[in-house]
Amino acid sequence: MALTPGPGPSKVGSVADRGADVRDLAAFLDGEQVQAILQTHLPWVSAGGFVIRSCAVDSVRYNTRAKDRDQKRPFLCVSYRLGVVDAHGIRTPRILYAEVHPRREHRAPPPEPADSPVASPVPGRTVVHLPELDATAWTFPYDPRLSHLPEVMDPERIKRYLPYDRLPAGLDGPTDAREVRVEVLRYKPETHCAAQYDVVRDGRVGPPVFTLFGKTYAGSRTAEIHRQIEAIWDKSLAEPGSFLIAGALGHARSVNTIWQESLPGLPLLPVIGRGGCDGVLQAAATALAILHGTRPVTSDTVSIGDLLAELRGQVGALIEAFPAARGKLEPIAERVHEDASTLPLVPASLVHGDFIAKNLLLHESRLVICDFDDFAVGDPLQDVARFLVDLYFLEDRDSHLVTLRRREPGVVRGMARTFTDAYRSRAPWSVSEDHLNWHWRVQMIEKLRHYHMRQHLRPGFERDLDDIVALID
Repeated sequence: MALTPGPGPSKVGSVADRGADVRDLAAFLDGEQVQAILQTHLPWVSAGGFVIRSCAVDSVRYNTRAKDRDQKRPFLCVSYRLGVVDAHGIRTPRILYAEVHPRREHRAPPPEPADSPVASPVPGRTVVHLPELDATAWTFPYDPRLSHLPEVMDPERIKRYLPYDRLPAGLDGPTDAREVRVEVLRYKPETHCAAQYDVVRDGRVGPPVFTLFGKTYAGSRTAEIHRQIEAIWDKSLAEPGSFLIAGALGHARSVNTIWQESLPGLPLLPVIGRGGCDGVLQAAATALAILHGTRPVTSDTVSIGDLLAELRGQVGALIEAFPAARGKLEPIAERVHEDASTLPLVPASLVHGDFIAKNLLLHESRLVICDFDDFAVGDPLQDVARFLVDLYFLEDRDSHLVTLRRREPGVVRGMARTFTDAYRSRAPWSVSEDHLNWHWRVQMIEKLRHYHMRQHLRPGFERDLDDIVALID
């Protein structure tokens, strides 16, 4: 694998080994080094007179298990935000996604998007195989597993899919949208993309610009997610202490996109990060209890058995990566399995599935909840435990970085107690310490695995692993 743009690329045996090759692999996580690598190796950059002026790592995922190698999955998946300048000096932001494979054992190249010919005049439109880097790459929005994404990212073509029946008077069809400005908010390659759409009209009726939010998925759950959003919206109107949610505007089935009103807010993450936020924690806990009482629309379920199965896989992956952790992780897993039979029966309810501070905003005096991909029916305490676990981690909303929060443990325990007490006071079911602690262990292992998949080559990770395991009990 060649990681420098020199004239004679050096060859390395396996990017999956945890020796010198891993140090080479770390170059893919260094924006400056990747900038030079891509400038030399991307065909549309070198041949088209483009210059990459900046490169920032946006998201990271590792596939490190033996079964991943057996199935020829990429060892490293990473996306970058690039600042690209063309021959005329015009700067354009771009997103590039790369999969780095071990031992040159590439899986079959992903299919080209349907409208993406091999010889395309659009820079970066095709999937590019980079054998000298042991990598495959493509440029947003030409995601081979989101073949409809170019439709919703194109300012002209998106006009066909806007929810005109729910838009203000004067925006009744494509001809009323003079211009659509598209801003990507969050992109998870091969999975989904969230964007803001500013629709400019002629100004004869109402404000000249109407803003809405769209989220495009690789799967086909958009209709169900849309109905669940509507149910939560109805609840927010009836319950003053509930979460606010951006109003549902419909969904475009042909491009797997959900439409919502724009609802601005301040990220809750830095508020909680600063501490001294008891009022916010109490409001979040109260709103979560109300959310758990919302009528479920989703057909997905997450049972205790499902959580145990996931736990077995997560612990197995961690032990495979860090054999020395076996003596600490296996007893925790055994205890979780033994205690599962003693859990009290709690009515299955709607659960958010990813209830963390990163998915909450402050809008005036209300909390806004976002990200509805993981809604399911199950034990509501998994949401409570997930939020409590998240208090111990510092996660940057706009990057891939996740680190263990270095804060006085008593302070975090106090925040957790404030949140739990507020939830107990509103929830219609009993919340015992044993029940909550069981979910705490499950969610802490899940967080540790999440942390490992994104950060395990970072210096100091193994020290953090020991500190996280110590927190579980």
